[in-house]
Amino acid sequence: MTPGEFEGRFGVDAKTLRSYLRTRWSHERNSPWLLTEEMVSDACRRFGVPEEPPTGGPAISLRARPAASSQQTKRAEDQAAKRSTGLHQPFLKMARAAGIPISEGKAVSWLSGRGHFNECLPGQAPLEVIGILGQIHEGLGGDSVVLGRKAEGSRPIPDLIHEELGCIIEIDEVQHFTTARLRTFEWYPAEADLGFDLLEYQRLSAKWASTGDRAFRHKVSADFPSPGGRQAQRAYNDALRDLLAPVFTGLPVIRIPVPDRSLSGAVDRLSSVLERLRLV
Repeated sequence: MTPGEFEGRFGVDAKTLRSYLRTRWSHERNSPWLLTEEMVSDACRRFGVPEEPPTGGPAISLRARPAASSQQTKRAEDQAAKRSTGLHQPFLKMARAAGIPISEGKAVSWLSGRGHFNECLPGQAPLEVIGILGQIHEGLGGDSVVLGRKAEGSRPIPDLIHEELGCIIEIDEVQHFTTARLRTFEWYPAEADLGFDLLEYQRLSAKWASTGDRAFRHKVSADFPSPGGRQAQRAYNDALRDLLAPVFTGLPVIRIPVPDRSLSGAVDRLSSVLERLRLV
């Protein structure tokens, strides 16, 4: 999907969309944009529009639909500010108000669309870690041939980053607590450096799996072509962060679980983990 097609389908100005995507995704200057499924989901969350098209209606031609007016674009942006499904932005404001120096995440070299086939990993990440990530990808039903052929440019973006420590902070909503995510923990080595309670995440994944599994249940990805592929891809990308971050940042990923979308106590939880990390 191109930005123009996104505008025709969701009513968000293509220029506004591109400006936002540049803050979240690496992109070669002056080259055309081709939105991946993850980019589309990210943009839908940002601008407060439903990703799934209405059911029961006639098929919509992306090229035939008239472009959105500036008033429609402003309305979409206003709606995004009020009901964006992503919680990392309101959490960011809360944390900064509490004096915690964090900012929105940006692309990093060790996270790419090619996962454990990322060209920067050999020689830097332990072979054992790369092998475990390969097992997770295969175990979740991934197609390694397709993954190996993916472009490096489509990079998963961390939610937040601590400006002083450099550690990644993820705000995990219910779509991160799925059957696929629960399975990833089976491969985690006992000595894995984690910034969250593994037993708690296993318990929450089991509790919320039925709800999390319904999110994008009809969506698949190129390297996870079977039903439930989107959940498998997200779980794999979470594992990439967990197992690679300690290698490249020197610190584990901090995960703040909010499957019920409640941020109550979330900043205090972050503060406690940060305090522990400073003592290590």
